[in-house]
Amino acid sequence: MRSGAVVVHHVPQEGTRHAAVVAAKGVGDAVGRHRRQRQLRHILAGMWDELPPGSLVVRALPGSVSYSALEADVQRAVRRL
Repeated sequence: MRSGAVVVHHVPQEGTRHAAVVAAKGVGDAVGRHRRQRQLRHILAGMWDELPPGSLVVRALPGSVSYSALEADVQRAVRRL
């Protein structure tokens, strides 16, 4: 499910939740990629109980985006799953 600066892939599974974050080289240099990954992990940790059971992969798309916009994009994508 694409929403703004992220793409969220979901594989349903009973009872468990797993999440992975991916930021390709197009997101920026190593510092920028790691920053975006940390931001996404922090957003996911804050909404962990809202996530559907199963495995999630959150992929950061290239482009600059504020933390609040990134958080809104993740929440919108998760709601549409």
